[in-house]
Amino acid sequence: MRERAEMTYMSGDFPAGVEMFHSLATRMSGGADLAAEGGAAGGAVPLSAKALEVWFLLASYQGNQAGREEDAIAVCRNLIPYKRRDYIARMYDALAVPGGEYVETAKEELRRLRGLAGDGGGGGDAEVPERADLEALLAPYISDPDDPRADTVVQMAELVTWSTALAKKGRLEESVRLQWRIADICRNNKQMSDTDMQLPTGKVKSSEAYERGLLLDLSVPGVAKVAARMIAERDGGGGGGGAAPANTAHSTAVAADGDGGCAVGVDGGAAAAAAPYDDGRGYLELIQDMSKLWGAQEYDKAEAVCRQIVAVQTAGHGAVSKEAIDARKQLGSLLQSAGRLEDGLAEMRAALAVHEQILHGKDPTMAQTIQAVHGPGHSDVGMALVSLGGFLMADPETLAAGQETLARGMAIQQKFQDDQLARTKAF
Repeated sequence: MRERAEMTYMSGDFPAGVEMFHSLATRMSGGADLAAEGGAAGGAVPLSAKALEVWFLLASYQGNQAGREEDAIAVCRNLIPYKRRDYIARMYDALAVPGGEYVETAKEELRRLRGLAGDGGGGGDAEVPERADLEALLAPYISDPDDPRADTVVQMAELVTWSTALAKKGRLEESVRLQWRIADICRNNKQMSDTDMQLPTGKVKSSEAYERGLLLDLSVPGVAKVAARMIAERDGGGGGGGAAPANTAHSTAVAADGDGGCAVGVDGGAAAAAAPYDDGRGYLELIQDMSKLWGAQEYDKAEAVCRQIVAVQTAGHGAVSKEAIDARKQLGSLLQSAGRLEDGLAEMRAALAVHEQILHGKDPTMAQTIQAVHGPGHSDVGMALVSLGGFLMADPETLAAGQETLARGMAIQQKFQDDQLARTKAF
């Protein structure tokens, strides 16, 4: 049923695909409906990892549909208590493996959570509490998605989706406050606290990128300005942002989402930020202009700006780079939205060909993004194949080829997700 739901959604029938995912998620949860008010039951009854995954996919797809933002928010809010309890369970599972790689990390995290409950023993050599005792201590915080005290890294995706949905509805201050919660999660996580991101405006710490609303501003312009004002008010009139960021060893890939907005992904890569285009507009301005024009269905103007973005990414990172590929896929999606199927197909095929080249090892800067998966079986290739398959299926003459391409892409993505889930369970 999940495969049919994904094929329905990817083929362009978004409402039907979303409803199929909703039905599937509810069935996988024993009838519990996380999209309904009170549907979470505080996360008291555990759900399988696959059920949690499907509920989040549903929230993501709802958030990408205009008018379904409130539905996405409801699912995210109800999902958070489940994710918190699942996280604690996984920490205790890690403790149960004698000599396991993550035993000390699990102990440290469980002590930290105990400290959040005001029970002392929040670090050092303090005794790790029994699972039932810790869950009882944390119960008031775990069950309340608005209480940040039990926030952990596993619920970041829900907070991001929730925050983005609020921003799309114009509730920017609420959105920024959620971004601050994400920033705190980054600060409390050893690996994430030291992570830099390369935005179009330069280098910035991951926690600062969320604190200042810089990532979300790429898809919902205006968030960063609201965040700066709120930071100044919070800090008593301080600068609210600090010095302009510089360079880093990470790069940001910006691609249009299905509704003409922009989605941001952080990848390993040593390339510098793209330079401003020669008409005087900076990269971020080009992204914002294209999003507005695309959303207004002014396709000719949006195409002109999108081609400028392709030129910027190619000049800044090279033609055989993920940044240039993402820009070309973005252009292909735009052309398809404008009804120019053949032109869109040409761009998508070109992007896919180069992408498979990169993942065969011809671009060493991609190594950090592959995350122990090598070759053409990477999730990014699967995504490109799914997109190309959707394009082919739009034409009756290439329907069969499109179905085959779509199936191939979905198989790659499913295997990648299964591998990642296996690693998560091991942790």
